Amino acid sequence: AFSRSMADKFKASMDLPASPGSSQAGAKSLALSRTALSPTWAVITILKGMLGVGILNLPQVFGNVKLALAIPGFMFISALCAFTVLRLLQCNDIVKAHYKVKATDESTDESEVDFEVSALSQETYGLGPLEIVGEAAFGKWIMPIAGASIVATQMGFCVAFVKVILETLNQHRFLGQFMSEFELRFVLCSVLCMLSLIRNLDVLAKLSGVALLVYSYMFFALVQNGSQVLARKQEFLDYSDWLPVGVDHMGGFLGTALFTQEAIILSQYVYDEMKLDSSAEFVPVLFGSFLSCGVLCTSVGALGYLAYGETTRDVVYLNFPSDSFDVSIAELILCFVLTISIILQMYPVISFFEATLLGVQRNQRHARVEVTHSDLVDDSESDGPSSFSFNCDARSILLRWLLISATFIIAAVVPNLSCVTGYFGSFTTSIIGFILPAVCHLKLTRCKGSILGIGVDLFLLACGVAAVYSGIVGTKC
Repeated sequence: AFSRSMADKFKASMDLPASPGSSQAGAKSLALSRTALSPTWAVITILKGMLGVGILNLPQVFGNVKLALAIPGFMFISALCAFTVLRLLQCNDIVKAHYKVKATDESTDESEVDFEVSALSQETYGLGPLEIVGEAAFGKWIMPIAGASIVATQMGFCVAFVKVILETLNQHRFLGQFMSEFELRFVLCSVLCMLSLIRNLDVLAKLSGVALLVYSYMFFALVQNGSQVLARKQEFLDYSDWLPVGVDHMGGFLGTALFTQEAIILSQYVYDEMKLDSSAEFVPVLFGSFLSCGVLCTSVGALGYLAYGETTRDVVYLNFPSDSFDVSIAELILCFVLTISIILQMYPVISFFEATLLGVQRNQRHARVEVTHSDLVDDSESDGPSSFSFNCDARSILLRWLLISATFIIAAVVPNLSCVTGYFGSFTTSIIGFILPAVCHLKLTRCKGSILGIGVDLFLLACGVAAVYSGIVGTKC
């Protein structure tokens, strides 16, 4: 069934005027006057989203399965993850195309709609394109599942980042000699709480550019130290580094490889911020970012394992000489970069909880934030926009700080980094990145697409199920 709320939601998505009398009573719109995110900043944001802690675990994971499988396998997974994002955005295009006529002419007969979908509600859930696609395909009941998967995925990234930062700064040569681990956790949590007040993705894109620039020093340190170790090795290309394939470690490899694709959800929000008319315009940014990151990650994983072999630790920089000044600088830079990454990866989580708990509605692809007035402020006590905005901001700030604190609590009970990357990568990322796009596309097209298209969806679905199973079975904490 097609309702007025569905028409209005798609008009907001396509920057069309709303239907007369369709706006919510007692709702206010806060203009943000944002401009579209440029392709350059979009690529930088996606690259920064993927270059986090996952890449540091790749040398050890590559060694577990051997390079003959790890190198082509990781590149394939990078390309596949980019395609799953594109598949979801293609679903978004399908839904908009079917309802564009409905959004502009509500007199259109229901029989003109090619498939039946659940009516979209007026409220939003802060889930980006997945929100419209999931609700159009399955109805509102899918939103808790999608929201929980996104929260689990993004929180998994942040937990891993927190563990690496704490493990690095808690060393005696840094802050370990000045404060206890508890005090260090408190200080870092306070810093992140302050940074969480940054609300706009375009501002985070600028910070991502700075972080990506300084992160290049980390790769320089790996090349410098790794090449020195390789120069001392008698055999540069040892057969045992490439074969036999470590089948027993396939689960950990799949989970970590998927975990390294840390922008698989963030890229959907980047697409919204670019305000493009179709997913085809996003293809150069999407595949350029994912494949570039794939080449870089594969190089790091292969070089790290070739240099340190079976002694490779779960975070590769821990293999560097502890007394090296360059390494110390690289580790501090890494902590700065991961701090920015936490805020970047928390963006979808905050959007979801603000929408569901506070009623903050970030409408897709146009520069407005709608907040339900009756949910946040008593009309009898409100004396103008200033008190309304203050009340909303106070609750939003508290929510953000609670989410940051929850990340630290989870990080305190998770045993090691490989456990985080294996479970979160294989389970939650597979659901959002592989299973939901394939199932939604099959549902929206009613399996009436081309044989190739149906085959691709079934392949993505099979990859997602296999990744979930192998990741859960193969990951050992």
